[in-house]
Amino acid sequence: MDVTIVNVSHSGVMIAMMGNAQLPAAISLVIGNMLRPCELIWRDGRFAGLRFID
Repeated sequence: MDVTIVNVSHSGVMIAMMGNAQLPAAISLVIGNMLRPCELIWRDGRFAGLRFID
């Protein structure tokens, strides 16, 4: 699924999604050519906060 990165920090990212897409508790986010495993921290409508898992 395509998402928009709203902001990013060293520990995580806030994303915006189209509609009310379902997110699993753990996902992999592709940023450019980098794959970052993440865990879902919070969800509010079409926005979500993900923590990077190292």
